[in-house]
Amino acid sequence: MSTTDVLLVAPYTPELEGLSSLLGSSLSATVRGLRVKAVAVGIGLPMAAAGTMSRIDASRPAGVVLLGTCAAYPGRGLATGQVVVATRMLLGDAAVVAGRAAYPDPMTGQIDTHKVLTSALSMSTTRPVRVASPLAMTMESQLALRLSQQLDCDVEHLEAFGVGLACAPGHVPFAAVLGVSHELGPNGRESWRLNHRSAAHAAAQVVAAWLQSGAAGLPHTE
Repeated sequence: MSTTDVLLVAPYTPELEGLSSLLGSSLSATVRGLRVKAVAVGIGLPMAAAGTMSRIDASRPAGVVLLGTCAAYPGRGLATGQVVVATRMLLGDAAVVAGRAAYPDPMTGQIDTHKVLTSALSMSTTRPVRVASPLAMTMESQLALRLSQQLDCDVEHLEAFGVGLACAPGHVPFAAVLGVSHELGPNGRESWRLNHRSAAHAAAQVVAAWLQSGAAGLPHTE
């Protein structure tokens, strides 16, 4: 039995702070008649996948929305603070991209977000993107450029693929709204420290506006 209509997830709690004015300190509230809960599911692809699946099993949501921050790949025309909405998530292993490793044929390497839900979360100020999810943060500009070109991805987010993977078995509608905190490169860590809170708040405001307008795109609102 469902206990939540909309499950909002982020890798860690500070990325949910922008929702506190709408959901309260417990990050759980009824908005426009919908039961909404926001939770941290873990940092890194494996933790996020396991954490999201556990939350889905417990609450049986009608839809899942990932929010937080992401890093832009060089040359993709994305600015710090810009909000993006994912259309597809891909595994981003550098060794595979370089031809030194390969995924087993039956293994899933990409996941699309729910088209209707993604469209409903898209606004004139957001941009659709493809998201790469490696196991570790890319630190070199040249490697970032190669990953971007080979995968045709715009941003990097370690957990996006894992969250999408957790939603897939139960066919739970899934979308992702992310704020760009920095461009990938050797100064990425410091740029993230400076910008991650404001970027996360920008993404949260897009999700809050969607909730307050009725959360279009969920199965029972289509």
